[in-house]
Amino acid sequence: MISHFGYRDASGAYYVSVDSERCTGCGACVTACPQQALEVVRTMVDIDEQDVAQVKEPSRRRLAEVCGACASARRFLCVVACAPRAVGVQWRDVTSE
Repeated sequence: MISHFGYRDASGAYYVSVDSERCTGCGACVTACPQQALEVVRTMVDIDEQDVAQVKEPSRRRLAEVCGACASARRFLCVVACAPRAVGVQWRDVTSE
């Protein structure tokens, strides 16, 4: 299951997604994030509990600001650090187009 954390507003659409079927809960994305916007939590996936990465609650409605440096560099460090390719980013900033 893919969980999308983020929002869409007049300035664009900003989402970090985590595929719980691929996520191993290793925390590499958490360590790589310079803004400390991610965490690993124990949660139910299907019928089992497992450790899965997610965006911290306070960062979810501020992703354009929180992830702005990585977006400007066009290199999201959480995505780069994720070996199983469980973390993805959908980013569309219409103000910079």
